[in-house]
Amino acid sequence: MAHIIVKPAISDFLELTVHNRRIGLEMEELEVNEHSRLNGLTLIDSGIRQEMDVIIVAIRKKDGEMAFNPSSKTRIEAGDILIALGKSEDISKLAKVLSAGEASPTRTSG
Repeated sequence: MAHIIVKPAISDFLELTVHNRRIGLEMEELEVNEHSRLNGLTLIDSGIRQEMDVIIVAIRKKDGEMAFNPSSKTRIEAGDILIALGKSEDISKLAKVLSAGEASPTRTSG
């Protein structure tokens, strides 16, 4: 919190993005289900950023380790908690993919 006081741009960013409901951005914790199509993929291969327009801010690994600003090569694994930032509808899409193993609408199976 002290950093927010001495760095007003951070406070402005949080106020504008997360606390302003008109913009519709959310920061959410989403757990990776073992049956999710993203289980075992790296962030870059997951399509989270490219297809769902969601930013992964951090990942809490199932062993409790927290990876802030994870690299595109970070592997997503069942039991991980993704800390995601994005529009409400995009966060909802990601939540469905992570929990139900639902395929992304831009990818085809087969």
